[in-house]
Amino acid sequence: MVINDNTMTSLELDFSDSILLSGTSFADLFSQIELPNQAGAIDYNSPLFWWGERAEMPNWRNLTFDGGWDSSGNGRPLGWTLDPTFGAGASRESTDVVWGDAFRVTADGVAAPAA
Repeated sequence: MVINDNTMTSLELDFSDSILLSGTSFADLFSQIELPNQAGAIDYNSPLFWWGERAEMPNWRNLTFDGGWDSSGNGRPLGWTLDPTFGAGASRESTDVVWGDAFRVTADGVAAPAA
């Protein structure tokens, strides 16, 4: 399908049940998972093999900060809860980073260290 304008913002498509049922089923693909970081991959006689998998810790929320930040401006990544005692030194760092955003923990060097 080609849309020959650059102003259209929505499109409604309607497929009949017979067209959908005659198509290719991709239901088996919904059970696939994304591989975590790997050291390498190689093929051997058609299948692929991966090695050097990084340890997976699945219960973290927004560990890479790709999930966004709290809009209140308190330096909290979405899904995180700031500690009421030690969370005062937390902030969002968006300038002194290589890519994206980072989580900055600032301590004064005198009081208890920020954890």
